[in-house]
Amino acid sequence: MKNLLLIELLVCLASAPKTSAAQLTLLGAGAVGGASAPTLVPLASTCLSNPTCFTATDGAGTSFNQSTIAVTVGGPNPMLVACWHSEFADASKSYRDDFVYNGVLGRLFYDTRGYHDANTLRCAYWIGSMLTTGTHDLVVTLGPRGVAPGNAQELTVQALLFNNVAPVLYPFRDTQKDISTSNRSSETETLSSTASDLVVHIIASSLATAGTLGSGETAIVNANDATDDASLYISTKAGGASTTTVSSSGWASTFNLQGLAFSIKGPAAVEDHTLYTSTFAGGDETPISEAGKWTRPAGSQVGNVGLVSHKAKGVGAAAENVAQLATPSFAANQRCQMKLLAGGNYARCWVRSSNSGGYILTFADASDIQIIKVTNSGSSFAYNTLQTFGTNFNFIAPDLIELEAVGTSPTTTLNVYWNSQLVTSVSDSSSPFTSGQPGLGSYDVLNITDAVEATTLPVRN
Repeated sequence: MKNLLLIELLVCLASAPKTSAAQLTLLGAGAVGGASAPTLVPLASTCLSNPTCFTATDGAGTSFNQSTIAVTVGGPNPMLVACWHSEFADASKSYRDDFVYNGVLGRLFYDTRGYHDANTLRCAYWIGSMLTTGTHDLVVTLGPRGVAPGNAQELTVQALLFNNVAPVLYPFRDTQKDISTSNRSSETETLSSTASDLVVHIIASSLATAGTLGSGETAIVNANDATDDASLYISTKAGGASTTTVSSSGWASTFNLQGLAFSIKGPAAVEDHTLYTSTFAGGDETPISEAGKWTRPAGSQVGNVGLVSHKAKGVGAAAENVAQLATPSFAANQRCQMKLLAGGNYARCWVRSSNSGGYILTFADASDIQIIKVTNSGSSFAYNTLQTFGTNFNFIAPDLIELEAVGTSPTTTLNVYWNSQLVTSVSDSSSPFTSGQPGLGSYDVLNITDAVEATTLPVRN
């Protein structure tokens, strides 16, 4: 028997401005790759805080920009996936959209265009220690700092629970998308897979009437408000030996039609990524060690980062204070994420830090945020500002800010994420740093952060 994935599907949708009865169409009863049919669990009776969870009404307000679903997690090797599709987004990216299950922020793996706007089709996942078994709330919130946009909104949220998933940090073998800014009637994605994978196909449309799925796909759900508003149509297909193609056609070409597809690894897959997280729960220490996890780069000019009252803190006055991870070892494609603290000017998040230098994301204030290439001579630092940005953003505590390094020679790309949204990128083609470790730092005596995450998880799609 192949190591196939079992799936439960849980759906909540909230839409505006049209008034009609909500519609949840559960589809498909056939086997997927020889496994038993998916178990579908529509949660009409357990949607909690959102009064319009299965009703579309006119108006604007927080109830049209959030969904709360009670999700019961259980079974072997579970993974929870949540996707939302909305009509509107804010071009200035002042929105913070959270996927939270039982208080734990999900990991975003899609952030792309929906049927109407950019950044309105997004998916996150929870796996391993991120999940708590039993019944807990999945809360999806769209809005600037949790406050609703001024115009009426359409929002569809779907949650999918998988069992028998690879117990790894990133259980997706491949993620692909077919995104268009033009009206069309079809979409298709081809992605890498093996015969023990399950491929999930998500179609984002503005249509209540679905098109026709490609060969071999099993329709799971068509969730919408029974009118032509933001909708999500989901199918699954057994993975092919090397690649799998999913598609749909025959849609009314009224609006943009978007397609996502991801292949999920079975339980035999092995870990191929690195992750380190800390909330600095231990006692005060200088320099920071956390049982040998951190070290300081070489150089007489390098100051220390310490732990003070469960916060990483630069302790050298008028010094470049740096701490980089000594273990585990990170591949070149890496990220450093930290939670902003109030008054955290000149805090630094490092990637590819080594005795030679590295890249930093640093903050003077919300309107002076820089990506800097830092070269360490052993006695002094040289600073090359690659980009200054921030005038269109309002970075405040406890936002999550992340710097990512992708690619090596001849070009390294540095991406900045704000609460999981990509906000800017810059490239370095002048002898880029090609290796090193994530790190933290500050200029002068400063509280840096009380939560850090370093990872090699791949770029979001």
